[in-house]
Amino acid sequence: MNLPKPKNDELIFLPLGGSGEIGMNLNLYGHAGKWLIVDCGITFGDPIYKSVDIAMPDIVSIEDSTKSLSGILLTHAHEDHIGAVHHLWPYLRCPIYATDFAAEVLIKKLMDVGLEREVKINRIKIDSNVKIGPFNIEIISMSHSIIEPSSALIKLKHVLFFTLGIGKLIISHKLEKVLIRKG
Repeated sequence: MNLPKPKNDELIFLPLGGSGEIGMNLNLYGHAGKWLIVDCGITFGDPIYKSVDIAMPDIVSIEDSTKSLSGILLTHAHEDHIGAVHHLWPYLRCPIYATDFAAEVLIKKLMDVGLEREVKINRIKIDSNVKIGPFNIEIISMSHSIIEPSSALIKLKHVLFFTLGIGKLIISHKLEKVLIRKG
C-alpha cells in the first residue's frame, strides 16, 4: 500500500498507534507531498493478552512509501515513544530528530541491533525551531516524568498543529476553530 500524496494546502493526520490508547505511539503528518512521523514506540502486554510481552505499531501501510518520509521526530525517551525505533527503522530508513537525552537512549538501543553507525540522528534543542522536509516545527519544553520532554508545534501556512504525548490540539486559521482530540 502507498501513502497518499498530501497536497500543499493540506495537513493529513494518520495515527498508526498511540491515539486512543496508552503506548505504542506512532503518528504521521502529511503535507506538501511528504510525511513526518512523530514518535515510534512500543506498548507492553497486559493480563488480557498474557502471551504478548510487547507490541509495536503496524507499519505495513507505509513500508512502500519510505521515499516520502521526511523523518522521525521523537518527543522524549519513554519506551512508548522511542521503544520501536531500533526494530522498525530498517523498514523506514529516514533521518531521526531527537533531543540529546532521547538520542543517547536511542543510540544504546541501536547498538543492541548493530545499527548505531547506520542511523542518522539529528540532535535538536528544546525551545528551538527545526525544519524537517516541508514541516516547520517549534520544539517546546514540557513537564513530564523524564529528562527533556518536548512537544511539537507544526507550523504550516494555514494551520498550526500542536502535538504532545497526552493529546493533540489543532488551531486552523482558515477555519477559525479549535479542535481538541484526546489521544
